[in-house]
Amino acid sequence: MTSVASPPAIQTAHADEIDQLLKATAVSFAELPNGETIAYRDFRPNEKGNVLVCLHGNAQDHTSWAELASHAALSTFRVIAVDMRGFGQSSYHKRIDSLGDLAQDIKLLCDKLQLARPMFIGWSTGGGVALSLATAYPDLPKAVFLLAAVAADGMRQPMYEADGKMAHPPKFLTTREHGAAVTASPFFATFYSSQLAESHAMWAAGVFMPGKCPTVDSPLYLRMHAGQQKQRIECRSDVMWALMSFNVTPIKTPCSAPSDALQSLRCPVAVIHGQHDGILNYEHAKALSTMINTESWAPQAPKFKFYTLSSGHMTCFENLDETVNTFRKACDELVQ
Repeated sequence: MTSVASPPAIQTAHADEIDQLLKATAVSFAELPNGETIAYRDFRPNEKGNVLVCLHGNAQDHTSWAELASHAALSTFRVIAVDMRGFGQSSYHKRIDSLGDLAQDIKLLCDKLQLARPMFIGWSTGGGVALSLATAYPDLPKAVFLLAAVAADGMRQPMYEADGKMAHPPKFLTTREHGAAVTASPFFATFYSSQLAESHAMWAAGVFMPGKCPTVDSPLYLRMHAGQQKQRIECRSDVMWALMSFNVTPIKTPCSAPSDALQSLRCPVAVIHGQHDGILNYEHAKALSTMINTESWAPQAPKFKFYTLSSGHMTCFENLDETVNTFRKACDELVQ
């Protein structure tokens, strides 16, 4: 395992610079053969270096990558940030059944843009999409970077009793209907509220590390909230089920059968996870990376490499410099 200490501070872009970057780079749209329209922003279309395709997390859109795209350490990368199906300005004509459906969209987008062996970085839900893509289309990625990502054996959604307490002994939701009930709950209604203060309180208390959530009137939070509001209502429950049923490992989970999908993986994979992640468990991500290596579940790929961050789930917002430096370190170590 590789643990990366917080690097010396590097000057990062201010809010007005981010705003200027977004204004200077137009949103483009790709019509895919499957009938979906995918929105994306190509931050440096003329850059001849490595291509990095960025896949956002749940309740967000492509603008969540603006801080990373603006960072000086990525000035030689062509950064393409995507709105996945059902998010942002992309369409949602056909509802998804799995993260594999989103991965297929990204494969078709890469074909449309004629991207030859790009690298992929996926944050949270986007990490599962990136790993699904790498197993389904093993010749496409040069490398995959899983940033605070859903684990390779999916997300276990705990069951709660009528009094709001977690069931004991622990039980987990097992059906698509269970996932839909979760996203229809008062908790999620408040999380997705159009009222800034209501939604902000949920982000601050349950997603960000204590004291790290941007203020409710900050340009960053206003952009986050705008992206969150664009996610289609049906997509919320569909993504919940896709996360619960995602699995590329030989482990049987509450919502999925064992899978041999990792056997087709061929590219390097870096798992980059904050040790204070309150959404997707750090210890589970670390243990599963070890198991994938020791059990040889991905025999055609290099060993998974694990990197520890000092942040929580919102790595690019909580400590951008550490996140970018760790990504660059992983690039140097894994990408030939």
